[in-house]
Amino acid sequence: MSLNDLEEQVERIYIDMENELLLNIAKKLSAGKPMEIDKWDEVHHQPLEGSGGVNEWQLQRLKELNGLNEENAKIIAKYSGKTVKEVEQVFAKAREIGMTKDEATINEGVRLGILNEINPDTEELAVRGILSSATKEVLTTFNKQNNSLLASAGSEYTNIVNKVSSQVMAGTKTVGKAMQEAVSQLAEKGLTGFTAKNGARWSPEAYTKMLLRTNTQNTINNIQEERIQACGGDFIEISSHIGARPLCSQDQGKVFSLSGYSGYIEDLDGAKVKVRPWNSSTYGEPAGILGINCRHSRYMFVPGLSKKREMDFTKKENDEAYIEMQRQRQYERTIRNKKREIAMLKQTGAEPSYIKRKQNSLSNTRKEYLEFLDKTGRTRITANEWIGSTSLSPKAKEKATKSYQSWKKQEDKKKLPKVVKSDDVILQNKVDYDIMGMQGIVPSNTTITNVRIIAGKDSSVDIRDRYKIAEKYNVNATELNKKVGVVQGKYYDYEIHWYEANGLQLEAKLKNKPKERK
Repeated sequence: MSLNDLEEQVERIYIDMENELLLNIAKKLSAGKPMEIDKWDEVHHQPLEGSGGVNEWQLQRLKELNGLNEENAKIIAKYSGKTVKEVEQVFAKAREIGMTKDEATINEGVRLGILNEINPDTEELAVRGILSSATKEVLTTFNKQNNSLLASAGSEYTNIVNKVSSQVMAGTKTVGKAMQEAVSQLAEKGLTGFTAKNGARWSPEAYTKMLLRTNTQNTINNIQEERIQACGGDFIEISSHIGARPLCSQDQGKVFSLSGYSGYIEDLDGAKVKVRPWNSSTYGEPAGILGINCRHSRYMFVPGLSKKREMDFTKKENDEAYIEMQRQRQYERTIRNKKREIAMLKQTGAEPSYIKRKQNSLSNTRKEYLEFLDKTGRTRITANEWIGSTSLSPKAKEKATKSYQSWKKQEDKKKLPKVVKSDDVILQNKVDYDIMGMQGIVPSNTTITNVRIIAGKDSSVDIRDRYKIAEKYNVNATELNKKVGVVQGKYYDYEIHWYEANGLQLEAKLKNKPKERK
């Protein structure tokens, strides 16, 4: 399972938690004796003045606040128990990525005498410290968010009770209209997971996503930096992707020096590569490279050994894609909020005509969103419109969740490219070949360049025999990739094909005749 999938599992916990808290508020508001009105204006169809029934309803609802808080605390505790396990899995994956990302480059550098060997005991001690600190910080912050959610739920419930009572008492709205509007506003607003120093409020979903993505990225970066410095490296290359936010786009695809060097180095092909000091980048700024919610990563760059990756898009294309992506996220948030609003209105017994109006509004937003996707050519991510199970039994909820997860894997698979560029690697085992009259051996420990993933977990193409291969080598079928790359010999280039799972190369072989070098 990918790091993104593991992070989404934690986000899904908080989506479900918030939905259940909001539905519990709606349930409490609709429970007990309904509000009564003494006098009614038959001409204008509105209350003339409130009665003792209004005060009675308000007092009774406020008395139930303690009961609501106790129920909500149990809801939060139920979901929090799942969080610890999921967070541990997230950081275990972050460790794996941090430890393996530059492994092939470091091994080849050591073999060539360019880099130093890393002391495994020292490395393990440093990595454990990084993981322990990051995991503790995230779990502590989640506990604070849980307290914030509990307080927010109680506060929003009280606000609705007081607001509905005052509007009915003043004769400005009927009970039904006041309740419907208050519930709709809460559904759109949601609960508060975190309040920033500047007063900005974060939803639990957004705060969880930001917290996990930022901390896992920092963990990977810290492990990478520890290994780079331990082997005597200094240079890093930032990945690039279309749709990068403005500050990140300034640094993506560039090579930086951790020690502050500024100048030029040569890559594998002898081409000049400009190097900038790391402290000249946007690193450290919230919206900068490797900052909050950043999707970039970095790779170790070794002069004479690494090859510079080139971006295949322009700045204009990147900026346009970024604007489109932000608009797509806005559509997704709007659809989620409207779905949640309808679920809460049903829970409070809102008028069918009012619910129907909200359902029509949701349909119109969906239609507008699909037109936007058709116009821009962007891919719909239905998972981002999902709000979790709203009123299912535990058994039905579990079934719905499993169904969603299975569907989501298929959808995510469709979004992947057919062919994906990958890092150069070292051939782990020798390859014997006998093709069209040519026989020979490609020795182990040689570098495979121009590596591409052509099928498997990181490609939209499935490996036909993945389950058979997984069973044969005792690996997870979902972790398998099929790769192809080139070993450059003195006289020939050899195209190697192999399967790979968790860094282990399987069934490496030549599928084509060695190509004579010119």
